[in-house]
Amino acid sequence: MAYTTVDKVKSMFRDIQIDLATGNPETETAVTIETVNDLIADHDAFIDGRLFDFYDVPITGTNALIIVGRISKLLVAHDIKLILESTDANTDKNKDVQGNLRDQALKLLSSIMPTWDSFSEKYIDPKVNLVDASMKEISPKGAGVMASNNGTVIIKKGGDNW
Repeated sequence: MAYTTVDKVKSMFRDIQIDLATGNPETETAVTIETVNDLIADHDAFIDGRLFDFYDVPITGTNALIIVGRISKLLVAHDIKLILESTDANTDKNKDVQGNLRDQALKLLSSIMPTWDSFSEKYIDPKVNLVDASMKEISPKGAGVMASNNGTVIIKKGGDNW
């Protein structure tokens, strides 16, 4: 299940034409439905990869899907904007799209993930909670069995020090 759709991405642009690929460069739109679907799949995999350590993915909660869907939509719209800019120098004026869509998406993605506070040595809850997403238990960093040694090291000359 994709986090966003072609129609939701199209809503980010004013007067954009996105049609099925025709195979004819003279009649084909700059961005095709196939391209948008590929971008959606790519960015959804990226989002799942970033969220994997903290949430059960794919995200399925109704409210959580709204937030994750927005992230996906912003990332895809950013890539479409780059495609359009490579074909038309006046894209920003014609399509009325903000220039920092990727930054917005990555900030939103970071805000739904817990962050490590090195001072208190624990994870801090996300700024934005995915209330109906299934969050995984998070173990502290360095919680491995061999993470630290508080004992005194004794090295003997000629001894088995390994």
